[in-house]
Amino acid sequence: MASWPDFWRGLARDRRGNTLMLVAGMMLPLVAFVGSGIDVSRGYMAKTRLQAACDAGVLAARKVSGTGLTDDGRKVGDEYFNANFGQSSFGSRDVDFTLSQNGSEIIGSASAKLDTAVMRVFGQHVMALGANCRAMQEITNTDVMFVLDTTGSMKDVNPGDSVSRFDAMKEAVTRFHGELEAVKPNGAVIRYGFMPYTSTVNVGYSLDQDWMVDKATYQSRRIDKHVSLDGKTQYVRNDVKNGGSRSERLESTYPAVYNDGGESGLSYYSCPTRPAGNATVKKTLISSREELVLTPRPGTRTIETFNEVINGTTYRAVLNGTTCEVRATDNSGYDHTFEFVTEPVGLTEITWEYAPITYDVSKLRGLTSGGSIKAKINNDGSNREIPWYGCIEERQTVAAESYDPLPAEALDLQIDLVPNPSDPATQWRPSLPGLVFMRPNVDPVTTTAKYANLVDHWSGQRFCPAPAQKLQPMDGVQLEDYLDTLVATGATHHDIGLLWGARFLSPTGLFRAENRGDQVRHLIFMTDGYISVGVKEYDAYGHPFLDRRRQANSAETPTAAMLNQEVENRFLALCKATRARGMTIWIVAFGTELTPALAQCSGGDKAFQAANSVELQAAFRKIAGKISKLRLTK
Repeated sequence: MASWPDFWRGLARDRRGNTLMLVAGMMLPLVAFVGSGIDVSRGYMAKTRLQAACDAGVLAARKVSGTGLTDDGRKVGDEYFNANFGQSSFGSRDVDFTLSQNGSEIIGSASAKLDTAVMRVFGQHVMALGANCRAMQEITNTDVMFVLDTTGSMKDVNPGDSVSRFDAMKEAVTRFHGELEAVKPNGAVIRYGFMPYTSTVNVGYSLDQDWMVDKATYQSRRIDKHVSLDGKTQYVRNDVKNGGSRSERLESTYPAVYNDGGESGLSYYSCPTRPAGNATVKKTLISSREELVLTPRPGTRTIETFNEVINGTTYRAVLNGTTCEVRATDNSGYDHTFEFVTEPVGLTEITWEYAPITYDVSKLRGLTSGGSIKAKINNDGSNREIPWYGCIEERQTVAAESYDPLPAEALDLQIDLVPNPSDPATQWRPSLPGLVFMRPNVDPVTTTAKYANLVDHWSGQRFCPAPAQKLQPMDGVQLEDYLDTLVATGATHHDIGLLWGARFLSPTGLFRAENRGDQVRHLIFMTDGYISVGVKEYDAYGHPFLDRRRQANSAETPTAAMLNQEVENRFLALCKATRARGMTIWIVAFGTELTPALAQCSGGDKAFQAANSVELQAAFRKIAGKISKLRLTK
């Protein structure tokens, strides 16, 4: 048996069991190391998500806010942040996200606290997380062409609005302009162009002289022969009030009666009814005399002098647009004396030929404003001055079953084709509704009937919108001045508006010398209605009923449905051709349905529907946001 000293010396040399002691000694730092790895990993993932949420929130706020940080921008920014980092993401708490603005930048700041899972054993209970983010919009050289529906329905007021569609459109365009200008960096150029459209466009004053024809044919009339006749005319003169009183007032209104025009083929409105009235009239012949006259026709003039006393009310119906106004005249002992004159006149009976007639329009070429020609088309055979307001008729076209691809013969649909001065088929014609007369059918006719001139019938330049504007930089005052020139009139033809908007924007066509460059090109097409082609309303292709330029079968009487479909087919083909030239099309349907054709035109997610002015501004704000470059700066 070993002695005690040997036992202790042996125990000192024995190393069995040392591992357990070492493990026990290392357990605490090992737990601390593993625990910190777990908590740091959680913290890293939470901070990464917090930064992503901050970026998403600030980008959304910048996109929605436009030029400044708006309440809507804050709301949307918060929504995007919360969607990416909720109040308990990764077990976090005290999550906070704030937004502020510095110039064109929107600044975001996010913070959160994350309770530790293991490190709390060692006194580290909370990890503080933070993220900063910035977003701004900048725009490079950009061209924006507005193609604006300025037809008569733009005078209407949408449900929920207090202003007309026209005024709402102008406000939306003004705000759009302000948003783009606010994010434009030094050295960048933004140009704005405008193409108001109805059934035609007003581009004539922007065209080179060689792009317009010397002679053009219109559905007009000319004198076939004169016949002189004797006649009489009667009129009242020297009407003198002796006493009593008379006053007029508006009694009532009612819708005018629509008439199809009968033989003339021209529709019109009339006011066929009015109250009978209860007036009593005492009319007394005071004297009568005759005198010889030599002019305007030799013969005898008869002059009768009457006294008239009226009591009671008389009525008359006055046409005001499509409304009849019944006006009452109240008489109380109204006493007056007047002369009733009958005298000879020379009458000329004219036989007219109504047919396609060619006129010299060369003096209208190359004008930048105004212009007129003269034609002997007045009812008495005298000259009438026919003004030109700048609108055009399109060049040669063909009707086709399909416009994809565009038919080569349809020169009107060639966006970039520059006219050949020696080929009138490639040139444009001045729009002159003052020369145009309706007739019962498409065949020429010779008659003494006086069919109505379109301008007389449709009240002036109803067919012609405001002049278009080529692309140019514009400040706020210039923009407002231009928008004030727009008028709401006419019918809706989408194809002609888009066609000329693309022509003014294209870098390879009529205005390539002005449009060359590295700018980005956007076309914003806004309309408030469906395509509406009037069979008997003059447009960019002449008179649809008489000219039939868009019909494959000219013997077939056109219908509105037929013409509307033709315009839609051309519109869609032009949409595709415009996009193929690198131009982005944005569509806004305002106060109307976003039709399949409108949605298809943009070629993607660039079509908007706006029911009122607030939604219209939101649509334009979204377009401005997508046109400008939205990016994170930190």
